Amino acid sequence: MVKEAIQLIGGVEQVIKPGDKVLIKPNYTWVGGAKRHSGGKCAPQTEVEDAANTTDPEVIDALIGVVKDAGGEVIVGEGSGGCETLDAFTLMGVDKIAESYEAEMVDLNYDKCVSAKVPNYLILKEIWVPKTVREADVIISVPALKAWPLSGITVSLKNMIGTAPGKYYGWAKMALPHGELPKPTIDKTIVDLAFMNRINLCIVDGLWGNEGTWTKGLKPVKMDLVIAGFDPVAVDSVSARVMGFDPEKIRHLNLARERKLGTNFLEEIIIKGESIEDVMKFFEPPSGLEYIVYKET
Repeated sequence: MVKEAIQLIGGVEQVIKPGDKVLIKPNYTWVGGAKRHSGGKCAPQTEVEDAANTTDPEVIDALIGVVKDAGGEVIVGEGSGGCETLDAFTLMGVDKIAESYEAEMVDLNYDKCVSAKVPNYLILKEIWVPKTVREADVIISVPALKAWPLSGITVSLKNMIGTAPGKYYGWAKMALPHGELPKPTIDKTIVDLAFMNRINLCIVDGLWGNEGTWTKGLKPVKMDLVIAGFDPVAVDSVSARVMGFDPEKIRHLNLARERKLGTNFLEEIIIKGESIEDVMKFFEPPSGLEYIVYKET
């Protein structure tokens, strides 16, 4: 599925040249049983719950193979907000996959960092950027497909919250502006981080999705999808619509379009492979964000 999705958009060679340092950024915010930064372990989760909440290791495996075939040097990097990153990698089997390809693994929470000013910032005047992220020639965001409190969805763009180093922003990244409903500030945070850490390719693990309000418990939804594209705003907009949400009602997608990071107008996006209508399901929206549900006009 990963290879087919990449072929449909024209291949990774459009963004990867031989010798490029390629950062694969998965989503391992929380893995059942993983060590927590503050001590102890995360609450156990079922295999299905982990699948709905994290990037599937098989997706990473397939993607590393494609990147290696294109001549890229692979780094798998994450800065988990809810657990120790490298322990999460071990529990999910990512360490063995990386080892089999001789790929490097980096915990972005502890990486060396540089301070960078954000041009025309929305809320973050200056940010700390991990050296691994800064020096990558290509950044591939590989998120899970999820509804999310405050931001409505967490897909490719919000996945970049994991590039914010925990040693500066805390292990739940709560030193980053989040805000509260009805006027959250996390939307601006997402866009500032995505503006500084430009995503070159998105591969969304939509094998499972998660609906509802994450903090109230996981609600896995079987989807059997992989969504790929070079425009992270377009990919997240299609992902939103696949979950039954209106991308034009999701704040950070509107802000990202205004910052010229991509488009969230579905009529401007070329869809290849399956149609949205054939695969979409109406996810339960996060509490307080019921208005994002797509309605036929």
